[in-house]
Amino acid sequence: MAQPNGTNGHTNGTKPSDHIPATHLLASFAANAQTTHLTAALRTKVKEVLLDFIGVTVGALTHADSTVPILTAITALQGPTVTATSPGVCTVLAQGEPRFLKQYAGLLNAALGHSLDFDDTYAPGTLHAGVTAISAALA
Repeated sequence: MAQPNGTNGHTNGTKPSDHIPATHLLASFAANAQTTHLTAALRTKVKEVLLDFIGVTVGALTHADSTVPILTAITALQGPTVTATSPGVCTVLAQGEPRFLKQYAGLLNAALGHSLDFDDTYAPGTLHAGVTAISAALA
């Protein structure tokens, strides 16, 4: 197995013959990540992206035409038996008590975070990375 290298001590350079699933590597990285591994500039950027996501998501709740249809559809998909006291329920931003299963909370947070299309943009990749990553992390 490859030895830790780089300044953050993480293992890089695994080979296909190591047979370590990509999901395991990603989960291990995420589980062991610490804010001390981030530079001051990166911590500032994370805060900026998170605040942007929250602002755009909360704004979408009252200003996006798609909010009511999305909430209605996800509530119907989830079914009437899920309540705030059901095991495993999660919060959708600005929706009060947790009342959505994690897959639907993640979907709703992502859909609302992108509804107004003001979410962060990574220009070289032409994508909105924050909305999906933050939504998954919150769920």
